[in-house]
Amino acid sequence: MDYGAGSSVLTGHLDGTELLVRPEDGTATGPVILLRLHNTLGDVSACYLTPTEGRVLAAALHRAVDQHTPLGSRD
Repeated sequence: MDYGAGSSVLTGHLDGTELLVRPEDGTATGPVILLRLHNTLGDVSACYLTPTEGRVLAAALHRAVDQHTPLGSRD
């Protein structure tokens, strides 16, 4: 995963799939977060999350990591 120098953009690769998370100026309803997955076959899946949805997703990812990562071995 790469946050870039002082950037709020997250990019990463997992088994040939690129993951991109970045803030966008948004729509008429307010700011959004772009979540984009691009796999080696060229398929692209993307969605916009509200800040609240982004926080919920982040919390769910943290819980999943906490359940499957032994203490002391985290990056």
